[in-house]
Amino acid sequence: MKAELIKEKGQSILEVLIALGVLAMSLSAAIYLFFSGQSMLIDSRLNQKALYLARQNMEEARLGAISNFNSLQSSSSMENGFLKELIVEQTAGDTKKIISRVSWNPTPLRNSKKELVTYLTNWRSVSSGAGGAAGGGGSPPTGDWANPRTLTSVDIGPGNEGTDIEVKSSYAYLTSEASDVNKPDLFIFNVSDPSSPILTSQTNFGIKGLNSLNISGNYLYAVSNDDSQEFLIIDISNPALPTKISSVNLSGSSNGITVFYKNNFAYVGRASGAAQEFVIIDVFNRSSPQYYSGLSGVGGEINDIFVFNNRAYLGTEDDNNGLTIVNVGDPANPSKIGSLNVGEHVYGAYLTAESSAFVGGKTKFYITDASNPASVNVIGSIATGGKVNDVVTAGTLAFLATGNSTKEFQVINFATSSNPILNSSFNFPQQATGVDYLNNLIYMSVRSNDALRIITSQ
Repeated sequence: MKAELIKEKGQSILEVLIALGVLAMSLSAAIYLFFSGQSMLIDSRLNQKALYLARQNMEEARLGAISNFNSLQSSSSMENGFLKELIVEQTAGDTKKIISRVSWNPTPLRNSKKELVTYLTNWRSVSSGAGGAAGGGGSPPTGDWANPRTLTSVDIGPGNEGTDIEVKSSYAYLTSEASDVNKPDLFIFNVSDPSSPILTSQTNFGIKGLNSLNISGNYLYAVSNDDSQEFLIIDISNPALPTKISSVNLSGSSNGITVFYKNNFAYVGRASGAAQEFVIIDVFNRSSPQYYSGLSGVGGEINDIFVFNNRAYLGTEDDNNGLTIVNVGDPANPSKIGSLNVGEHVYGAYLTAESSAFVGGKTKFYITDASNPASVNVIGSIATGGKVNDVVTAGTLAFLATGNSTKEFQVINFATSSNPILNSSFNFPQQATGVDYLNNLIYMSVRSNDALRIITSQ
């Protein structure tokens, strides 16, 4: 009897111990789940805060790049226990890779981070259009552009004719064409004092002139009439000694007419007869550029190219598709996505937004809305009395280089885009071939030996 009581007591104690163990395990699990939930909630909030800080850091970088691209540098700072890092890497002359990283330590033995990555481009550099339009750089127009005045003109010697112009910093780059292969193809002027330009260099590359140029960083991209080197890359890091570092021989004998550079690709327009009038060249390796892709059947001769976002706007000699729009979002597979029929050839194209595409035709200047490439609309137009070889805008003014024999330079006011008006004009000895704007100054190339013209407002 006594033994049985002892046995029963032992069983009761064991059961109590088991029950206590189960209860302890349940409580431990509940406590673990509670604190795990709390930890996950805290982690979620920390992740959201870090993502917010990373986005804020990136947005500040974007704004800084707009105001002063060259000042965009790596930096770091602390904010409420978060380490904010902006990592800036130069990827090309006008493009920087931006990493916005935010890191923190949820526990002493655990590190966490959030990263955002993007690429920022110096829009003042790459928005330069084929034909030398640098995109209304610097300060906006001031003074009276209804009464402009010529600061100076420069003679580049007998037999030479200006074909295109672009201004970068304190230098003006003028391409030329001559019947003599021994004459210079590129003239570089120091225009620190725009009223008295100084010839820094004149270089002969052994070809019969250059037709068009586009500059990015320390490189000048050009096209020519030379069948063995329709496309050239020139190092201009030393303006006193520009050096050709490479060239590309495109198929066939059609000349290179126009060129536009953007994000390590050069977009080339060729004369009619080419197997592909529109050609894309990979120039990531400047010393060894390579043909990348092309497109045929885009309007015969291509007179001008302007690349904006992922679209290339082509000025062509197809009367039914004068402005042809090509999707270049995938440069390996360009495709035509729209066009504008203005009933005449298009020689100049320039954009400040897809809703503001400026088109220079054979007889008129057009303001268009190209937001929908499948249905481009003309907002307003004005007769120019000759073909518009090149156009650049700044503020509400468009500056035209034309073939009008008495109004080669024209200033168009498009404050009312549906009704643009002629503000003023100048008569040059020959037609104007290129135009660029920088800090209330107009730089023009003229098809004569008196090739460089610098103009400002009264």
